[in-house]
Amino acid sequence: MKLEDLVHALHKDRAHTGSAIDEADRTRDLEMILNVVRTINHSLILDEVLHLVLENAIRVTNAERGFLLLQNREGKLECVHACDASGTLLNTEELPISRSIVDDVFATGESICIENALTDNEYDSRKSIVSLKLQTILASPLVVREEKIGVIYVDSRSIQPVKKDTIVSLFEILAGQAAIAIKNAQLYDKLRTAFAELQQANEQLIKSERMASKGEMAAEISHELKNLVAVVSIQLQSLMRVFHRYSPEESERK
Repeated sequence: MKLEDLVHALHKDRAHTGSAIDEADRTRDLEMILNVVRTINHSLILDEVLHLVLENAIRVTNAERGFLLLQNREGKLECVHACDASGTLLNTEELPISRSIVDDVFATGESICIENALTDNEYDSRKSIVSLKLQTILASPLVVREEKIGVIYVDSRSIQPVKKDTIVSLFEILAGQAAIAIKNAQLYDKLRTAFAELQQANEQLIKSERMASKGEMAAEISHELKNLVAVVSIQLQSLMRVFHRYSPEESERK
């Protein structure tokens, strides 16, 4: 979905909430999300984009941690970036998140927002939530042109006082723009790799042509040397005959 459509949807959702949300809040949130969009589209370097996306997702939702999971070549979700609210990188291999929530979001293509996971009847029995003592969880699919490429996930071990409809709308806008930025960065990364491989192949071709040229030159020089050696050998043989003819031993015989 385009940014303009999501912003319109955000306005529409808030219109149904009545006077609880005033114009100042609406303007502030829209300015914030537009600044976030500008920020994450500022770079085409994949690692930078991933960090910017997650950093801003944590800030927008006031979460403690954030994780980005992208679909790999085998079609499985793989955590490619994780950090906490201070920007400190987390160990992506351990993946200390509610994996079941992530899988549900990716399978359904719909966001999940849990305000109190430990007391929510639908989620309180999930082992990952209980073991991690998670309270607030928000996850959205990363979708580009109806293609699901991953999931963005944030959580907290404390209950965050959020307006659910508002925060979900903002988070989905961020997720939509993040998906586009990540996809663009991936394409740019592939182009850079392809260009580097092409450049390397071109350099190898030039090197091979130079070696071939040197080989042809060496063969030509070798041929000329052989001819020269043959001429010298003939001349040497002729000189040896002359030498023997005028040697003292030959003179005495005469």
